[in-house]
Amino acid sequence: MAYNPTGGDTADLDLDYVNRGKDWLCGYRPWDFLIHYINLTVDDTRIVDLPTDLQAIMEVYVDINNDGKPDLWFYANSPEVMQRYTLLNNYDPTLGASWQIKFPPNAYLYTSPTVKYIQKVDDYTGAASELSFFPAELLLRTAQKLYLEDRGIADTKAELILKSHAELIRAFEQMFQYQNQDMDLTVKNRYGVPIRVQGQPLDGSNQKIGYSPYLPAASFASWPY
Repeated sequence: MAYNPTGGDTADLDLDYVNRGKDWLCGYRPWDFLIHYINLTVDDTRIVDLPTDLQAIMEVYVDINNDGKPDLWFYANSPEVMQRYTLLNNYDPTLGASWQIKFPPNAYLYTSPTVKYIQKVDDYTGAASELSFFPAELLLRTAQKLYLEDRGIADTKAELILKSHAELIRAFEQMFQYQNQDMDLTVKNRYGVPIRVQGQPLDGSNQKIGYSPYLPAASFASWPY
């Protein structure tokens, strides 16, 4: 039996590397198509079950006026008690982990809170009907990369595999990540409101004070009066 670092044993070492490659890719960045949103129904206990496919929490917030824009965020370590939440982990060696989120009694829940999270991709079992979220060649190259690292192989063939892996993941990012994003360099606060900072504007107006795409620490440039 081959050792599976994610827990348990497996008789299929190739499948084990494929699943490890999948885990590596899932942890590489929060992929756009794996980001989900769920509205929670909070009762008097202030404890809510989180989705079973949750991999990691990105945001917890409320949309008070229902305009599609977060108005108030909650954080696990917020100094403001009313904007804090606690994660409750129920772990079972056989069934795995299940998660709950707990809000304080007087939390600012003006409406149902929304959780933005990364979806967990289940392990592949080797069935012929399974579909991969990641391109097959990228998944294969990632599995090969992990194999080379485990075995300490560093020859010419290994260099070609690693180069191919880097090219494939870059192509996947360019094709499927951050699609149709508005190109906006304006500095905004967490509510999406532009922040007026001292700096030279780049709109051609030649104003001495105006909106600048640079943070205040980088805008201490002088100009003639």
